[in-house]
Amino acid sequence: MRWGIVVEQLTVLYQNLKRRYGEFYWWNDENPIKDLVSMILIQQTTEANAKRALEQLEGRLTIHSLLEMPVEDLQECIRPAGFFKQKSLYIRSVVEWANQFDGDFSRLDRVETQRYSEKSC
Repeated sequence: MRWGIVVEQLTVLYQNLKRRYGEFYWWNDENPIKDLVSMILIQQTTEANAKRALEQLEGRLTIHSLLEMPVEDLQECIRPAGFFKQKSLYIRSVVEWANQFDGDFSRLDRVETQRYSEKSC
Protein backbone atom coordinates (compact mmCIF):
# COMPACT_ATOMS: atom_id res chain seq x y z
CA MET A 1 0.00 0.00 0.00
CA ARG A 2 1.27 3.47 -0.84
CA TRP A 3 1.04 5.36 2.44
CA GLY A 4 1.69 8.71 0.81
CA ILE A 5 -1.45 8.41 -1.30
CA VAL A 6 -3.53 7.38 1.71
CA VAL A 7 -2.17 10.29 3.73
CA GLU A 8 -2.99 12.69 0.89
CA GLN A 9 -6.52 11.33 0.59
CA LEU A 10 -7.08 11.60 4.35
CA THR A 11 -5.88 15.20 4.29
CA VAL A 12 -8.29 16.06 1.48
CA LEU A 13 -11.14 14.26 3.23
CA TYR A 14 -10.51 16.11 6.47
CA GLN A 15 -10.40 19.50 4.75
CA ASN A 16 -13.55 18.79 2.72
CA LEU A 17 -15.48 17.70 5.81
CA LYS A 18 -14.27 20.68 7.79
CA ARG A 19 -15.20 23.06 4.98
CA ARG A 20 -18.66 21.53 4.53
CA TYR A 21 -19.66 20.90 8.15
CA GLY A 22 -17.44 23.21 10.17
CA GLU A 23 -15.75 22.31 13.43
CA PHE A 24 -16.95 19.27 15.35
CA TYR A 25 -16.53 18.74 19.03
CA TRP A 26 -17.83 15.20 19.38
CA TRP A 27 -14.41 13.87 20.25
CA ASN A 28 -12.74 15.96 22.87
CA ASP A 29 -10.22 13.80 24.60
CA GLU A 30 -7.04 15.64 25.49
CA ASN A 31 -5.22 13.16 23.26
CA PRO A 32 -6.22 13.79 19.63
CA ILE A 33 -4.57 10.51 18.56
CA LYS A 34 -6.92 8.67 20.89
CA ASP A 35 -9.83 10.50 19.28
CA LEU A 36 -8.70 9.54 15.77
CA VAL A 37 -8.19 5.91 16.73
CA SER A 38 -11.60 5.88 18.46
CA MET A 39 -13.25 7.17 15.29
CA ILE A 40 -11.79 4.28 13.33
CA LEU A 41 -12.56 1.64 15.93
CA ILE A 42 -16.24 2.59 16.30
CA GLN A 43 -16.98 1.93 12.63
CA GLN A 44 -19.06 -1.19 11.98
CA THR A 45 -19.08 -2.31 15.62
CA THR A 46 -20.73 -1.62 18.94
CA GLU A 47 -19.54 1.04 21.33
CA ALA A 48 -18.70 -1.68 23.87
CA ASN A 49 -16.43 -3.52 21.42
CA ALA A 50 -14.73 -0.29 20.35
CA LYS A 51 -14.10 0.60 24.00
CA ARG A 52 -12.63 -2.85 24.66
CA ALA A 53 -10.22 -2.41 21.77
CA LEU A 54 -9.33 1.11 22.90
CA GLU A 55 -8.64 -0.12 26.43
CA GLN A 56 -6.14 -2.62 25.04
CA LEU A 57 -4.28 0.27 23.41
CA GLU A 58 -4.22 2.35 26.60
CA GLY A 59 -0.74 3.67 27.26
CA ARG A 60 0.20 3.27 23.59
CA LEU A 61 -1.95 5.99 22.07
CA THR A 62 0.85 8.24 20.91
CA ILE A 63 2.17 8.78 17.43
CA HIS A 64 5.53 7.28 18.31
CA SER A 65 4.11 4.22 20.08
CA LEU A 66 1.66 3.41 17.32
CA LEU A 67 4.27 3.84 14.59
CA GLU A 68 6.71 1.59 16.44
CA MET A 69 4.11 -1.08 17.26
CA PRO A 70 4.27 -4.08 14.93
CA VAL A 71 1.10 -4.26 12.86
CA GLU A 72 0.40 -7.74 14.23
CA ASP A 73 0.39 -6.37 17.80
CA LEU A 74 -1.90 -3.54 16.76
CA GLN A 75 -4.26 -6.02 15.12
CA GLU A 76 -4.37 -8.16 18.24
CA CYS A 77 -5.18 -5.13 20.41
CA ILE A 78 -8.03 -3.96 18.20
CA ARG A 79 -9.46 -7.40 17.41
CA PRO A 80 -12.54 -6.83 19.65
CA ALA A 81 -13.65 -3.97 17.38
CA GLY A 82 -13.88 -6.26 14.35
CA PHE A 83 -12.38 -5.77 10.89
CA PHE A 84 -9.07 -5.58 12.74
CA LYS A 85 -6.87 -6.09 9.67
CA GLN A 86 -8.46 -3.23 7.76
CA LYS A 87 -8.71 -0.98 10.79
CA SER A 88 -5.05 -1.53 11.62
CA LEU A 89 -4.16 -0.16 8.17
CA TYR A 90 -6.44 2.84 8.67
CA ILE A 91 -4.98 3.52 12.10
CA ARG A 92 -1.44 3.27 10.78
CA SER A 93 -2.31 5.63 7.90
CA VAL A 94 -3.92 8.19 10.20
CA VAL A 95 -0.96 8.08 12.58
CA GLU A 96 1.50 8.55 9.71
CA TRP A 97 -0.60 11.46 8.51
CA ALA A 98 -0.65 12.99 12.01
CA ASN A 99 3.09 12.48 12.24
CA GLN A 100 3.54 14.93 9.35
CA PHE A 101 2.26 17.62 11.71
CA ASP A 102 4.09 16.31 14.77
CA GLY A 103 0.64 15.80 16.28
CA ASP A 104 -0.01 19.56 16.15
CA PHE A 105 -3.44 19.59 14.58
CA SER A 106 -3.69 23.36 14.77
CA ARG A 107 -1.34 23.33 11.76
CA LEU A 108 -3.98 21.61 9.60
CA ASP A 109 -5.48 24.95 8.68
CA ARG A 110 -2.29 25.74 6.79
CA VAL A 111 -2.27 22.55 4.72
CA GLU A 112 -2.49 23.19 0.98
CA THR A 113 -5.11 20.82 -0.41
CA GLN A 114 -5.83 22.32 -3.82
CA ARG A 115 -3.51 19.95 -5.71
CA TYR A 116 -5.05 16.95 -3.91
CA SER A 117 -8.56 18.14 -4.76
CA GLU A 118 -7.64 18.46 -8.42
CA LYS A 119 -6.32 14.88 -8.44
CA SER A 120 -9.52 13.47 -6.96
CA CYS A 121 -11.88 15.16 -9.47
